[in-house]
Amino acid sequence: MKQNKKRKVPPAGATSPIALLERERRQLERYLFKSGTSAFKLSRAQFTQTGVMNDWSVKEILAWLVSWERGLLAWLRAPGRRLTSTGGKDDDDLLDPETFRRLRRRPLDDVVEEFRESFKGVMRALRDHTGVVSDIVALNLISRYSRARSHIRKWLKTQSVEPISTTSRSHSTRPHAGALMASGPAESNALSKQRESKGTRRSRSKKHQPRRKVR
Repeated sequence: MKQNKKRKVPPAGATSPIALLERERRQLERYLFKSGTSAFKLSRAQFTQTGVMNDWSVKEILAWLVSWERGLLAWLRAPGRRLTSTGGKDDDDLLDPETFRRLRRRPLDDVVEEFRESFKGVMRALRDHTGVVSDIVALNLISRYSRARSHIRKWLKTQSVEPISTTSRSHSTRPHAGALMASGPAESNALSKQRESKGTRRSRSKKHQPRRKVR
């Protein structure tokens, strides 16, 4: 009598590679975009500043990630083909060199847009192709997202000036007294006159107050 083989059940608490990929992607984007929005968390100058990962800027790192996403998607659709990169350094090996060269020449907004759209395509493809092949794609991308995030985090620690958000500026244009005093003698004189005027108004108001009758 044949015994029924027991189906392997994932251990409790186990997380699928696709879920891990989504989590790693969110952690990476925390350094790039403001929470829950598409607004940049870094300044445009920071996106294009070199030396973040080897000689690359954050913009070039995004182009590198898209090149891997596109290369892995092509392999996912034809898994019989050999999966090979350019064999460069650990941090700059390229799976799709043409995509990387094209994107690094594009404006920042175009690169960011393709970075977002490419990931959507990856997730759609992974949900359509379940099994070992999709897990290989997910694990490859997890490794590269983690590497990119690590480099960006370390680089940000070396930045003396935090990115400035235009939404955080005060809407009030009225300078405080300290600013007037530090501006120059003309402004200081103006401040003194304002104080004298206030003092004169206070003394006048006191004169016009009725005296209390003493019984």
